[in-house]
Amino acid sequence: MAILVSGVLGLLAFNTSMQDKAFETTRLQAKADALKAKRQRLALELSALRDPQALASRAKRMGMVPPPAPAFLSLKDGTVKGDAQPAVGGAGIQINQNPSKKPPALNPKPIVVKVPASSSMDLSGTPQTAQEVPAAPQDGATEAVSP
Repeated sequence: MAILVSGVLGLLAFNTSMQDKAFETTRLQAKADALKAKRQRLALELSALRDPQALASRAKRMGMVPPPAPAFLSLKDGTVKGDAQPAVGGAGIQINQNPSKKPPALNPKPIVVKVPASSSMDLSGTPQTAQEVPAAPQDGATEAVSP
């Protein structure tokens, strides 16, 4: 009898520990999924910040302009290669491209349909004249009628 009771208690302890591990696994999996989503969001944000057009736009907002003729410094011997000229405040480059025009086949004129004000439609979609619109029920119930 003692062996049976100890076996049942051991099985109960084993099930309890397995259930605790399952809950911990679920919690850690949810945390890993949240971290993975955060990593993807940060990677997208970083790629947007590294975008050359976004970088040029931020530089332009800060008042920076590109130099007309850059000079390069040789790290080996410290000499300057090229004729450096200071940047001029009014000079700038176009950062964003002009939007392209759509071809006429992709940009058709809208079709406008005018509906006469004196006619209406019933719930099935068939047109009715003003005299054929059903009256509201007398027992106090409301009924939807589309004009």
